[in-house]
Amino acid sequence: MQNWTATVHGEHAEQEVLRVERLLELNHVEYTHVEEENPDTVRVELTPPGGGDPIVVNGFRPGELTAHLKLNTYTAQDSYDLVVIGSGPAGMSAALNAKTLFGWSTLIVEDNAPGGSAGTALNPINNYLGIPAGTRALDLAHTWMGQINAAGVEWLPGYRATGITRTEDPRKTGTKDSSLYPVHRITARKTHGEESVTLHAGMVLITAGLKPNRLGCAGEEQYLGRGVYYGTLPTDIARARKEGVIGIVGAGDTASVAAILLAEEKAKDPARKGEVVMFIRGKFGKDTVPANVDRVRECVDRHLITLHEGSEVFRCTGNDKKLTGVEFGPTGHPERGRPLDLSALFVLTGGVADTQWLDGIGLQIVTDEDVRQRRYRKAGAVITGGTDNRLGSLTSTGVDAVFAAGDVREGAVRRISAAVGEGSAASLDMNAYLVNGGTWREAIKEDTPLHRYYEATAPRA
Repeated sequence: MQNWTATVHGEHAEQEVLRVERLLELNHVEYTHVEEENPDTVRVELTPPGGGDPIVVNGFRPGELTAHLKLNTYTAQDSYDLVVIGSGPAGMSAALNAKTLFGWSTLIVEDNAPGGSAGTALNPINNYLGIPAGTRALDLAHTWMGQINAAGVEWLPGYRATGITRTEDPRKTGTKDSSLYPVHRITARKTHGEESVTLHAGMVLITAGLKPNRLGCAGEEQYLGRGVYYGTLPTDIARARKEGVIGIVGAGDTASVAAILLAEEKAKDPARKGEVVMFIRGKFGKDTVPANVDRVRECVDRHLITLHEGSEVFRCTGNDKKLTGVEFGPTGHPERGRPLDLSALFVLTGGVADTQWLDGIGLQIVTDEDVRQRRYRKAGAVITGGTDNRLGSLTSTGVDAVFAAGDVREGAVRRISAAVGEGSAASLDMNAYLVNGGTWREAIKEDTPLHRYYEATAPRA
């Protein structure tokens, strides 16, 4: 990837500045901050690789920033052999293999940033084979991004898939760019704006991951991105001493690690100790590995973290620009809520499979009743694993030319290495879908290099 750099001008405490810096960090753009007492605006100066005149962007304009940084490699082909929804390790691995092993034209659609939730982990990734010293999750995601770009996989950032519909007659669409007839039509909408695109695909891989759980309280949506966040980044840790009291909702490992790192950063300035607060609906330690429980308890003993067990946040409060506090109290008793000043609130309570947008195409989705009856364990997840060899064995959904991998799939293991493996398996499952039973004869346009490849290599029926 190109090595852009940026200078961010604006008052460091302002939320617009933080939003810009988070976007730059997620996309692995190195930046410096210049403090300016101008709370109404933020100015970003982007310096191209190798130097040159900087490009100036005034305000938080994600579309303009990503366009200048050349993060968008989408060429708007009239169709693709494969469209991947989501850019976590499963999606990137599948896209890389699809392009390099089979030569399929491949597009990834991503609504946030490279790497998905795996790309924003705060703890060092030290269990990934081949990297014994460990690495930052953001650095790993940046490496993946460089690989898929070099392979020729196209990338459409800042768009969220909103639906998939089946094409009535793929052979009559008149598309020319893909080798496969486009079996499905995907709609995607810009995350910051009203613009939308329609994509045509011969195959679809769903790797949308998990959608963060929300509090569902008053004011949450109003201050989303302006003090309320569903993930933590190294930027947030580095800024901790510049913030006031920081709240963490959650008691799992993600919430615990974030609280520990924030508290330890604040403790470097003795005057800022004790400014990290954890809100936990039940008792702490139930869903957390023992090592993290011990570290949080140690921080509590050192008065670096305050634990509010048996409590929840009922309301987010603030001014026109940003969050300034919350109302919290005993779980289930909003009438006993009391105010607490906060400058940031990180909601880190896990998530549910991001499948709410997939109604109507016939996928088998795990229901709440399935979970209650212990038939499956993750409500909202896609059930995969067709028994028909024509469908593959791990990532097939039973819906023609639609596959699922990673956290969105029932039975997936939340490990980066496992997700990378699932992505590779998905590409092989998609190839098996084409090969077994001779599906490729009907699915691939004649007189294309891909048709000639399968004609020469596929088993004869």
